[in-house]
Formats: sequence, C-alpha cells, structure tokens
Amino acid sequence: MPPKAQPKAIDLTDVLAAALLPPRPARGHKGTFGKLLVIAGSVDYAGAALLVCNAAGRAGAGLVTLATVESLQPLFAAKVVEATTLSCRKTTSRKWIPKRRWRGFSTTTTMPWWWARACGPACR
Repeated sequence: MPPKAQPKAIDLTDVLAAALLPPRPARGHKGTFGKLLVIAGSVDYAGAALLVCNAAGRAGAGLVTLATVESLQPLFAAKVVEATTLSCRKTTSRKWIPKRRWRGFSTTTTMPWWWARACGPACR
C-alpha cells in the first residue's frame, strides 16, 4: 500500500490571509467589528494588559475596553490609544469594582454588551 501524500506547507502571505477574512462593510464602524472587554493589569505585570489590547486591535476587534486598577488607568490610557479604559478599584476581598458607573457596568447585566471577554492577564 503506498504511503499517504502529506499536505504541503504554504507561506501565509498578507494577500492569502486577507482572502480568509470576511469583507467589512464600507459604512461599518468600530462597534460593528466586535466589542472586547479586557479585565487585566497589575503593577508588577502591566505589560500583559498592553499586549492583550494591542493584539486585539491588530486582530481586528473593533472596540476594545480595558478595565484595570485605578492606579494603572492613566498609564494605559496613554499607552493603548486604540482602547478605551475603565478605572476600577480593588476591594479588600480582591474584587474589582468600577470607580464610576459606566453604562451601568455590572458583571451580570452589562457583560453581554461586550461580544467577548479576556479576563485575568496579570490580575493580582
């Protein structure tokens, strides 16, 4: 019995990768292309939140919101210009609570507003 032919490796060029993605509507806006909530960041590992937000933007997410501890919010607001930021305070029970009400933010009622969530990169 002859051996099965192995699939050949191909170079994934920009043109080939673009052909795999669905076309975007000409009149679309950032809310049309997905809404991602990133809950991330700590003083020791601030880079993790930056990497997640930058990667999400490069991957095509439309609206990226970074919820992070209030001490890091000014840093992220300056570094991740593509994302909006949501300042949260840490409670003694290590829960994060938004510093101000933001579109009625709550994990039970508002989470469905975002299409996807990334939780935990460098949370402490």
